[in-house]
Amino acid sequence: MIDIKAEVSNTLSKFPSLRVVEQNTNETTLEGEIHLKDREFGGVYDAYNVRIVIGKCFPKCFPKVFELEEKIPRKPSRHVNPDRSLCLGVLQQELMITRSGIKLIDFINFILMPHLSRETYREIKGFYPHGEYSHGWKGILEYFYDQYQTESPDEVMRILTAIIRNQLPGRMSEVCVCGKKRKYRKCHRIAIEETLKLDSKYLIELYSGLKLYLDDRNNNI
Repeated sequence: MIDIKAEVSNTLSKFPSLRVVEQNTNETTLEGEIHLKDREFGGVYDAYNVRIVIGKCFPKCFPKVFELEEKIPRKPSRHVNPDRSLCLGVLQQELMITRSGIKLIDFINFILMPHLSRETYREIKGFYPHGEYSHGWKGILEYFYDQYQTESPDEVMRILTAIIRNQLPGRMSEVCVCGKKRKYRKCHRIAIEETLKLDSKYLIELYSGLKLYLDDRNNNI
């Protein structure tokens, strides 16, 4: 079981501009400035005033982060959720990263700060570095395009359907479920094994949501 007080204390020692503003049995809230001192994106230096809300699901989920001065425009294309928290990545990535837990200081160093650096880059250059997933269900679909090396939503749904219905090949020499008629071991086996690391309940919800999204998109073409 995580010692949240120790996590917070260690984090505050590394980020003295942050402070605890609320702490109870359900969540711990930090506020303060995050300073961007890395030079990954062309010598950019910036600072963001943020609120970090550490919920009961931590460390098996990311804390919620709110940017407090509206330096980041409040719209989906800038990765801001309806509740005004920052969208720090598609949920599949978050679940993969946190499945064994994540330390608060690592979350800030390796998730939050790179995200804020990309936002600063976007503000200066007008586009994101290295590409970004879109917001919402479109971004989730784009994640699976990368995961399964395809640009076909039908192929993504065929693979997810086989996973949900437990219809994956029993032998490596059998034909892959994607429909390309290649042997499973040389096709999507590795990518599917990664997907199977996700919680089965979440996979069912993900499949249902993507199906509704694609049905609605097709109906509006």
